[in-house]
Amino acid sequence: MIEAEADIIGCNGTHIYVMPDMLSAEQCDYFIREFDHIWKMQTIVEYPLWAKKIWEFTADKFKDSWFVNFKKQRKFQIVGFKDTVTVSKCRAKLNRHLDNQTTGAEFKLFFYLTQHAKDAGTNFFDTQENKVEIKNQLGACVLFDISLEHESQPIPHGDLKISMGVRPIIQYA
Repeated sequence: MIEAEADIIGCNGTHIYVMPDMLSAEQCDYFIREFDHIWKMQTIVEYPLWAKKIWEFTADKFKDSWFVNFKKQRKFQIVGFKDTVTVSKCRAKLNRHLDNQTTGAEFKLFFYLTQHAKDAGTNFFDTQENKVEIKNQLGACVLFDISLEHESQPIPHGDLKISMGVRPIIQYA
């Protein structure tokens, strides 16, 4: 059972959980200011203070929420975030890829920090041809199995898409 409001979308034998309004506009702005000095398209940093702040902003929304690891056929809860934070600042689409496989990581969460008039979401691939399209919604969080290939959707000309990702600390039932 999932307590947090979530859209659950099947993809390649697992689920993608899309949770709107996990961060407020003010909280998104906080992280955008924190990331002001970062200008690479994608930066992965060990930064416990950011991970703790993300948890501080979202812990109440996760505390009674259950998710399912379909590969293990087990329910789990998110009980915190690992210290590694991925910051993405893109003016152009990120091509299809798999996220870095880190020891013990099974899932990743990312948060959309900017809103766009159209597109700028994420496509996950169910098969070589079929894709699941996720819309970019300000403050939304997407939880997915890191074995899923994905890409960003086109970013409107002149826009800067900013998102951040973390690896959840999970506890199985």
